[in-house]
Amino acid sequence: MKIFKRTLLALFVLIVLGVLYFVIFIYFKPHVDYLKKDADIEIVGETLFMEFESNQLEASKRFNGKVLLVEGVIDSIEKEGDLEIAVMVFGDGFFGEEGIRFTMLENQIHKLTVGEWAAIKGFCSGFTGSDVIIEHASVVDPS
Repeated sequence: MKIFKRTLLALFVLIVLGVLYFVIFIYFKPHVDYLKKDADIEIVGETLFMEFESNQLEASKRFNGKVLLVEGVIDSIEKEGDLEIAVMVFGDGFFGEEGIRFTMLENQIHKLTVGEWAAIKGFCSGFTGSDVIIEHASVVDPS
């Protein structure tokens, strides 16, 4: 009976420590402010798209998980629910237009004009096979 109580006590302590770890290190982890974060890589949109299209594995190693500053012409602006998405198109594929899709941060999409050159900074999360996905994107003012 003594061993059973010690085992229960040890299990209880492990559960409490696990919950504390989650609360301290995961739940309250500070979030990245993508508006203020500097770009890791600056690249022209067409070059970025072509690198993913020609060698997805190498491009993923180089760009995924990094903040990119991408320059190019905005071809369209889409709205999907609460998401506002700017699109640079570089080709037509089996499922339609292919290119780069930027999921914009709040109050950023109004700074873009379709058909004009723009510099957009955001977090590269990967390639879908047809589109490079950039999240938490913001417009960089030319200076």
